[in-house]
Amino acid sequence: MRKKIYTVRLTDEQKEQLNALIDKGIHSARVIKRAKVLLLAEQDKEDNEVALIVGYSEQQVRNICKRFFSKGLEPALKEKPRPGAPLKLDRRAEEIASAIAK
Repeated sequence: MRKKIYTVRLTDEQKEQLNALIDKGIHSARVIKRAKVLLLAEQDKEDNEVALIVGYSEQQVRNICKRFFSKGLEPALKEKPRPGAPLKLDRRAEEIASAIAK
């Protein structure tokens, strides 16, 4: 069993915010799972326990805790935008495809 590198300590306000985020259910499943990871990690559960409960790998749990430890709550919940593939249609072709789809 690995020793925890990043210990999560949440303020009461952060706990309330995460619980509200989970209860409302209006956020993406990824954000909700990350909130659960932080709440479970704050309860001094081992990374492997948290991973089993939430359905993530231990490395994903560690990465979320690391992001919280180094950057704060919001960056731990949200992911950075990814560049993605370049567009295959120009603007005019997109407009035509959108019109046809309607």
